[in-house]
Amino acid sequence: MEDECCARAGHAALFAGFQQERFYRQSGARWAELARTARFVVVFADFGEPAEPGVLSPGEPPPGEPLTVRIPAGAPLRREWFLVCADRDHPAFVAAWEFPGGAGGPDSRRRFEALWSVDPPAVRDAALICARMARALSPGLEPVLAGLPDEAAAPASPDLHRAMGLLTRMTGYLDKRA
Repeated sequence: MEDECCARAGHAALFAGFQQERFYRQSGARWAELARTARFVVVFADFGEPAEPGVLSPGEPPPGEPLTVRIPAGAPLRREWFLVCADRDHPAFVAAWEFPGGAGGPDSRRRFEALWSVDPPAVRDAALICARMARALSPGLEPVLAGLPDEAAAPASPDLHRAMGLLTRMTGYLDKRA
């Protein structure tokens, strides 16, 4: 999804949840590039205390950089990863939650259950949920997160829903083979 956002050179609002800071840091250059042209990029992870460099404190964030939001210890959000691309021409999201017991083992053994959509109202709702979480965890983000659409977007066509169902089934079969 990130590649498609870059390829379309859109001005999307992007939200991403990485669970752990180390996963975000592995792709930090990629997210810096996305933030260069995005409306904004908000990244959630188990970042250190707010005084740590690179972690957003309340106030006006620097333009063109990913905004980092610390997920508190013990928060259920630390079991999830997600990507929301809120863009009028390219709405999409994927969200996944880790099955219990996967943490602590090798990354290749971790298993997730995922949900995805390109249905505009579902993507808008996902973006609004992410914005609410960001505001709650980093109150200084209100000015940046303003402007997300509140109006209901037109739903996806029946053909698109059928295609999403087919792709979901196909990826499920592939996942079982892995």
